[in-house]
Formats: sequence, C-alpha cells, structure tokens
Amino acid sequence: MILSQEMYSLIPLGTMWVLLSALCIPSFCFDFFSPYDFGVLSILLAISYLFANIFSFGIPATLYAHIPKLMPDKQKAYDFLKSNFLFQTALALIGLGMLYVLLPHIDARFFKLNLPHYYYGLTVLSTLLYIWQNFVRDSLNAAERFMHINIATTVSSVVRIVLIVVCGYFGVLTIPLTIIILGIVAPAVVFIMVLPQRIAVVQSLIRHSVERGHIKLSFTLPYFISTQLFNLTTRADLFLVAYYLTTVDAGQYSVAQRVIFVIITSIDSITQVLSAEYAKITTREEIIRLIKKSFKYMAIPSAVLVMFALTPAALYAVFIPKAYMPSVPIIKLLSLAYIPFAFDAALLLFFLYTLKKPMFVLYVNIIMLALVTTLHVIFIPQLGMQGPVVSFGLTYLVVTIVIGLNLLRELRLLKH
Repeated sequence: MILSQEMYSLIPLGTMWVLLSALCIPSFCFDFFSPYDFGVLSILLAISYLFANIFSFGIPATLYAHIPKLMPDKQKAYDFLKSNFLFQTALALIGLGMLYVLLPHIDARFFKLNLPHYYYGLTVLSTLLYIWQNFVRDSLNAAERFMHINIATTVSSVVRIVLIVVCGYFGVLTIPLTIIILGIVAPAVVFIMVLPQRIAVVQSLIRHSVERGHIKLSFTLPYFISTQLFNLTTRADLFLVAYYLTTVDAGQYSVAQRVIFVIITSIDSITQVLSAEYAKITTREEIIRLIKKSFKYMAIPSAVLVMFALTPAALYAVFIPKAYMPSVPIIKLLSLAYIPFAFDAALLLFFLYTLKKPMFVLYVNIIMLALVTTLHVIFIPQLGMQGPVVSFGLTYLVVTIVIGLNLLRELRLLKH
C-alpha cells in the first residue's frame, strides 16, 4: 500500500519548514560570531553530527526496514525497539567515552584550535542526545506517526532559533552556549514533546524483554558502515579545507557547507517518510509508481538548489555579512554539484528497503568516499575553496550512472 494523499501532502510542508528553520540558524550566527569563531563552532558541530551518525551503528535503517512489518504485533514491536535502543546506547556510550579522551589529541594534531576541555565535553554530550533524538524520530517515522514527531521537531526548531537570537541580542552568545542550545536544549524539547504523550508506550517498553534475535546485524552492519562512509564523504571537505588552508577559510567554507546540509536535511526528511513505504512494496508497478512520486517530492529541494545557484550575489549580501561573502560563489557552485544527490537518495531507498540489499548501498558509498577524498586532496590545494565543488560534481556524476544502471537491471528481474 502506498502512502495516502494526505500523508504525501505533509512532505512539501515539512520540507519547506526544514529548509527555512535550518537556514535561519547560520544566518543569525553570522551576526554574532567572527569567521574564526564560526569556523571553530562549525568544526565542533560537524564532529557532533558526524559521530551521532557513526554511533547510531546503522540502527535507523533497521527500524525502517523492520518496524512496518512488526506493527501488527505490539509485543514483538516493543521488544524490537527496546533491544535496539539498549544495544545502540551501550555501544554509543563506549564510543563517546573514547571520543572524549581522543578529541584533545585530534585537535592538537589536526585542527590546532587549542580549546578548553569542557568544549569537548559539551560536544560529546550533545552527540549522545542527538543519537537518542534520532532514535525517537526514526521509530515514530517507521511506525508512520509523522504528525507527532513533526510537531515536536518544529517546536524544537523554534525554541533554538529564539534562544540564539535572544542570547545574541544581549551579547551573551558564545560557542559553548550555542552548542548547549543546539545539542542539548533542542533534543530535550523533542523528548518533552513526545514522551509524556506516549507514556503508555514508554511504560510498556520498560516492562518488555531484551532479545538478541532482534539485533539484525546482517542488515545493520553493512548499512552502518555505508552511512559512516557517506558521513565522511560529506564532511571531509570541511576538515580538509581546515587542514590545507586556514581556520578562517574553514569558517567561510562552512557557510556554504551548512547551506548544503540544509538541503541534505530536507532530503532526509523526505526519505524518512518514504522509507516505510519502500519496505512494503514488492511488484515492479508499485516500485515504478513510488519512484515517480519520490522524484516529484525530491524536485522540491532540487529546485531550491537551482534557486541558490541562480540567486545574484547582491541578494546574498542582504543576509550574509561582508566577512563571509567569499562563501557566496561556493554556495552557488556547490548547489549545482549537489542536484543529482536528491534523486540518488530516492533510488537507494529501493535497494535498501525493497530489495533488502544494504551491500549495494555500501558499495555505492565506498565509491563515493574513495573518489571524493582523492579529488579533494588533488583540487583543494590547487583551487582552494572551489576544490570541493569539482570533487562533488564529478563524484555525483559517476554515482548517478552506477545507481541508474543497477536500477534498470533490478527492475528487469522483478515480477510484474
């Protein structure tokens, strides 16, 4: 069964809110931080987001792949959720402990920011809360409880924007306080909005047992590895810009990167809605129909990318302070380079959830990371901040061809 028209109608609205709210935060930060301080903040936030994905250990894909089929049996669904939550949390705590110990050494050898240790502590704590927030979000999305989690994340976004503006207006906004707002307060708002309304579910989860059989390592492990490769692919540019160029360059480049991350976030919000549907369908006709609908909604972030690319620099100057204006050409060029990404993301849902082939997704991400990292190392020293544009453009061209050829092959093998 395909999502109802009412559910599909939520996708454009949710996507536009994701775009607007995510764009507001860096825009406000421009006014309150110098390019150097914004570069420091961007590096810490990139570390937090990166390791939140790493230490999720592929559990999100497992939720989307299995919860839709477990929903008719609440007992199994609750056992499944509890088992995976505790498994994920235990591994995450071990990983985050190691990260906290290693971060000062990584900083001293790579970023050379020389930050106080409590900066790293806040970064690690926010990473854990991101992991828990994402588990709640993915569980509700997999169970097709879209409205509830959308309301919670919307309220969370409003709260963090208001807090940043108020703190900035009164001159008390600092890098640690920004991390607290974005990485601790915002997830806490989501928990407050969601958990009390589902107290019966929470109580049931507490009573249910942990079963090793619910840990789907054969599915989770390949997807976990592939997501980490993808995260490295999309964040290696900032780290390599900081390494080959300067922290100021990293701050300016991070403006363009965060604009692109806004689009990636909006694409993720669409795939989260569509994932459960790809897990249900089996026939070629259903798949083609769902791919067409997926492309229809992926056209929204793609159109925004085109708009970013075509917007005159003078209009960017209204929103971006003069110190950050070197990022404008990078925003425009990166937007063009990322256009294929939305449609590639939609097609990979077919391989992951319909065919249950996480190994293909892993294969694609290996190609992406190997190609884009090699190109970064070649082009960033030569072209500066424009180097990643060439790298991503060539990489997504190759990846789109690989996915397209394999899609045609798989469709020929499917039943009508």
